Amino acid sequence: MTEPQAKTAEAMTLVDGSLLPGGARFLEDLKKRARAVCVLCDLLEALADDLPRLAKGPLHQARTLCAGEVPRYFRQMNDGLIPAMRGRLAKEQRDDADQPLCDLLDRLAADLGEDDARLSEIIDMLDGVTDGSANAPSEETLGFAFRSYFEAMRRQRCWEDQVLFPLAARTLTHEDLVLLELRFPARAPCAGCSKPGGCAARMGLEGAPGR
Repeated sequence: MTEPQAKTAEAMTLVDGSLLPGGARFLEDLKKRARAVCVLCDLLEALADDLPRLAKGPLHQARTLCAGEVPRYFRQMNDGLIPAMRGRLAKEQRDDADQPLCDLLDRLAADLGEDDARLSEIIDMLDGVTDGSANAPSEETLGFAFRSYFEAMRRQRCWEDQVLFPLAARTLTHEDLVLLELRFPARAPCAGCSKPGGCAARMGLEGAPGR
C-alpha cells in the first residue's frame, strides 16, 4: 500500500461508524467551530447589552469559547482550509481567471489573522473583568470592543457560509480533504475543555444551526 493509500485508509478508519466518508469530516468539523464563533458573537452582544452588569455565566461561556473552539477555528482556516484551496488552484495551473480568487483567499487569511489577534484582546478584557483587576477596562471600552468584534465576525461568518464553504466543497479534492482531516482530527479535545469534542459539545453546539 502506498503512503497516500495508507493515509486514505486511516482517514476512513477515523470516521468508521459515522455517516461521513473519509474527508467529509474536516468541513463538518470546521463548520461546527464556525457555529461556535456565532455563539461567541451572541454572548458578546448579550454582555454588551447588559453593561454595566456582567453576568458570570455568559462571561465564563465566552471565555471558554475564546480559549478553545474559536482559536481552533482560526487555525483550521488559516493553517488548513485556505492553504489547501490555494494549493489546489496552483496544482491545477489554471489561467489568470483564478487570480482574483487567490487574492481573495490572501485577504481572508490576513483578516483572520487580525481577528485572531483581536480575540487575544477580548480574552484580556474578559480576564480583567472576571478577576476584578484594578486595570479592568471601562464600560465604554468593553462595549466598543465587544460590539466591533461581534459585528465584524458576523459579517465574515455570513460570507463564509454563503461563499467560502460551498466554494471549498467544489474546489478541494477528496485527497485534499482526507489530508486536512488527518492534520486536524475532528474529535481532538480543545484547550478550553477536557471533554472530547471540545466546547461545542459541552455547550450543546453539535447540532446547532449556523447563524
